[in-house]
Amino acid sequence: MVFLAQKMEDEQKQKFVLAGLLVVSDKFIKKEDAEAIRRDISMTKVGRMIFEDGHREGIKEGKKEERIVSITNLLKLNIEEDVILGMYSETDLK
Repeated sequence: MVFLAQKMEDEQKQKFVLAGLLVVSDKFIKKEDAEAIRRDISMTKVGRMIFEDGHREGIKEGKKEERIVSITNLLKLNIEEDVILGMYSETDLK
């Protein structure tokens, strides 16, 4: 049920459903599940935006690390720097 509520596009309706689930199921669910519902309710649009920004930044940093490893490996293979630079755009190297 929580999973379905999370898929609702209307944030107000989503919070209403999650809060209803929390109230109705208070006596029937484990404490951990109730805490998960509370976290979902508190995960506001702003919170999700911050999380998604962090996720995107993490992906960007991972790609940067991957490029560094690739370039280092090419240098170890004695590939000339000009050839390596030709393989990457200027933005790839930042």
